[in-house]
Amino acid sequence: MGHHTPPTQEPGRGADRETVPARGGASRSSSVPFAWQHGNRLLLLEEGPRGWLMAELRFDPVGCYYVEVRRARYRWAREAAGALLSRALVVGDEGVERISRDLQSWLAPR
Repeated sequence: MGHHTPPTQEPGRGADRETVPARGGASRSSSVPFAWQHGNRLLLLEEGPRGWLMAELRFDPVGCYYVEVRRARYRWAREAAGALLSRALVVGDEGVERISRDLQSWLAPR
């Protein structure tokens, strides 16, 4: 059974968020997670101090809110990326190619 997930960041609180190192020595603000939407499904990936967090949400058009379907934490980026990509398999080859390109771009050093 899903439940309403409150926002994880209040307005005006973005500057409080930590900055974590990204690949290649650059830094990426953790307040900008990877987000990918297909239909009513939203996949999120974020690096934090305790590892990588992957979440899947579904939009409820009747209530006009997102319901968290699953959340998992991973130690390594490759584990989290694999879990994220596996959730995208249901949309077919074109969707998997698109999310792979988007994820690669998001993970690239800045």
